Amino acid sequence: MFMLPACEKSVDQTQVNVVNQNGQVTTRSEECENCEFASWCCCLIEMIGLIQINLKICGMCDGDYLCGPYTPPSAPCSTVSGNGSDFTLNYPLTARQYFCVEPGASIRIENTTGIPVSFEFTCQAEPTPTPIIVSLGIGEVKFIYNDGECFVVDDCQ
Repeated sequence: MFMLPACEKSVDQTQVNVVNQNGQVTTRSEECENCEFASWCCCLIEMIGLIQINLKICGMCDGDYLCGPYTPPSAPCSTVSGNGSDFTLNYPLTARQYFCVEPGASIRIENTTGIPVSFEFTCQAEPTPTPIIVSLGIGEVKFIYNDGECFVVDDCQ
């Protein structure tokens, strides 16, 4: 029998977010331990500036609800479905958010803030992640994929 790891967790597993006494998220390597399989990409969204950001993300390994399917406007992104979450980034306590994505998978990000927003996004682990800057207008949706090596590409528009 041949088994492939998938982006699904059993009901008996939980995710633990570690925050230090100053409200700052601990090191990226500690946050990436929340990914069930070592081969999963540990993605990070981090605020630019001090404006609160509200985002809906679909295509994660862990999430709060099921989402999709969503079809991106062009290749190389693939159809996005699976788990989704709504994130609110607000400086300084929740200025960044981590989540796990399968290698080679696409995700869908929607700006639900009510104003245009920009943020840094990467799915590379430490020590030298290379983030891209994502800018979204009011209600705008962007599809982003990782190349299987956890390098993110946003040219699916």
